[in-house]
Amino acid sequence: MAAMAIRTAGQGPVPLTVVQHRVLLLLEDAGTLSVNAVAARLGVDQSNASRHCTRLAELGLVDRTPAPHDRRSVQLRLTSVGRRQVLAVDRVRREWVVSILDRLTDDEAREAVRGMGILAEAAATADQPAPLF
Repeated sequence: MAAMAIRTAGQGPVPLTVVQHRVLLLLEDAGTLSVNAVAARLGVDQSNASRHCTRLAELGLVDRTPAPHDRRSVQLRLTSVGRRQVLAVDRVRREWVVSILDRLTDDEAREAVRGMGILAEAAATADQPAPLF
């Protein structure tokens, strides 16, 4: 899976790093997050997360607005350009997976898809930061 993340993170309209793309995925999932929440979910310090979020905002992929509960804090949200980025990379990833599955027999492909589903379910309930890919 790491190979897929590395190969495809930069395949959207805007070339991104794996970590930058991961931030977009976190925002797609959550809707809005603070920089501190992004840092916690990535398992990095706040200044590291802030640099990634600032870069994504400069690229027009993320919108930064003052948090209603604390004007010193900001909330991050995907822009429409950010959503298109996520969809473009998702499309490339799906094509990559299909090209791999096409090399397998039908039974092997069904087993591989079943195994990925089991892995995805287990990952959804894990009590640790999500991997960066």
